[in-house]
Amino acid sequence: MNNLIRQYLESVSLYTADYHDVSKIRTQWTEPDPAMYIPRWQFGKISNIELIIRKFYGIIEFKHNVVTIRYSGGVDTAYTDNPFTYLRSFDRFWQQYNLNRYLFYTGLLAYDLHRYTENVSPATDFYGIPDFYLLIPGDFALIEHDRRRITIGKCLNVLESMDPHHSDWAVKTASDIKISEPKPSYINKINTIRSQIIDGEVYQINYTIRFSTPYSNSAYSLFKKMYTINPAPFSVYVQTPSVEVVCNSPERFLSVSGNDIITEPIKGTIKKLQDSRQDADQIETLLSSEKDAAELSMIVDLLRNDLSKVSAPGSVRVENHRRLESFTNVHHLVSTVRSEMDERYHLFDLIRGAFPGGSISGCPKIAALKLIASLESHNRGFYTGSFFLRFPGRHEFDSNILIRTAQMITDILYFQAGGGIVIDSEPESEYEECLAKANSFLKAVGS
Repeated sequence: MNNLIRQYLESVSLYTADYHDVSKIRTQWTEPDPAMYIPRWQFGKISNIELIIRKFYGIIEFKHNVVTIRYSGGVDTAYTDNPFTYLRSFDRFWQQYNLNRYLFYTGLLAYDLHRYTENVSPATDFYGIPDFYLLIPGDFALIEHDRRRITIGKCLNVLESMDPHHSDWAVKTASDIKISEPKPSYINKINTIRSQIIDGEVYQINYTIRFSTPYSNSAYSLFKKMYTINPAPFSVYVQTPSVEVVCNSPERFLSVSGNDIITEPIKGTIKKLQDSRQDADQIETLLSSEKDAAELSMIVDLLRNDLSKVSAPGSVRVENHRRLESFTNVHHLVSTVRSEMDERYHLFDLIRGAFPGGSISGCPKIAALKLIASLESHNRGFYTGSFFLRFPGRHEFDSNILIRTAQMITDILYFQAGGGIVIDSEPESEYEECLAKANSFLKAVGS
């Protein structure tokens, strides 16, 4: 790992391009399909960046306690019983060796990493993909729109184009367009959850169902359609050796700038209507919903506790609680929780303490994770995990929660949708909410 980082930082060359050429560069760098694309991200203090990675220099993946490092020189392997220890060491070595402001790395964290954060075994492994990827950019274009600056990165030794349709990992496939369970089964499971809440086992959990369909077009073409339909602020497309991730997420997980920590959970969703008067009634319904208010407050309390594990005493606070944020298809309720990192801890200590996000697990978290694993038909893979972008030289980090996210494997497109279930959840309404959240994908797939 150390040699990979050192060789990369010594070999990458940076150039500045004319900002007036941004449209030309965007077209050139996204044809053919890029390895990664972020169309627009309000990233920490850097703010409003666009990122295109044409090829990766190196890919590090973790599965079954084995770390596999792929780069142009070959494949190396290592063993670790704690992936977060490895992630922390990776970041620290990068910071010790190079603090260039324009160099960065990215990562994908699977929801199933909760076996290492909360010691809870996930459900049956359906997707067969790694628990995390670290992705080191080779050829990239970093566009900072606020600064009107374009930084081009070039490496001599980059990985050849990946073909995620021929994975090293075994995977099951779907044979037809379908939902993972019929409506009666979904309603029965919601009633099971409500019974568990009545018995005091949990207060709230996030339960999801899977949609799947054969898909012959490229995953990147789907991403472009999705972003056109709904330009969500934490959207990202990523191509890896085992899976292509198409993310249209509206939700931030953790943002860290220096020692300043922010998390912004979403809880409470209602369909957006075309008629302005009817939509105003929808907004009023959401804002006055006691169920959604209680659900968001529970998750905010959970996240306050998560952040307190690594924060300076007395620094955790709630800001802009239960504000309305509107998107193309839905309205959401959002809160901000902020704190200051205790200097004794590292970024990946924070992530380990807060992962997976409370808004997509439940409360209390460990009990919710166990109940999810017992009820959902299989594991989630990267869905409801997190994608992150890390600039060690700027001490900046930002991440999303991978909701509104599809995973494409072997020409099958999988995407899941769900919602937070509390004592007064109505099973029929929860099912309709799942369909509303999946609507952007259904539109894009069918177009």
